Amino acid sequence: MYDILELNKKLLSELKVIAKELKIKRVDSYKKQDLIYQILRKEIALSSKKQSKLQRRSQQKNRKKKLRQTIQILKRNVLESV
Repeated sequence: MYDILELNKKLLSELKVIAKELKIKRVDSYKKQDLIYQILRKEIALSSKKQSKLQRRSQQKNRKKKLRQTIQILKRNVLESV
């Protein structure tokens, strides 16, 4: 992830390459400063998507763990009643 100081040091041509890698549209139409802000915005958006995916995975793992625990409890109860 880039920071604004690092991006300011780069040439416009370097920024265009980064922007294209991030799939930013109309890269050639931006001035240097505008392109820097677009890059930062895109990285933040990608970061938040990645974060939400990680949260969903964690929630799924927790659900599966709770389900396994519930099944174990039910099995114990059935065995005790027999």
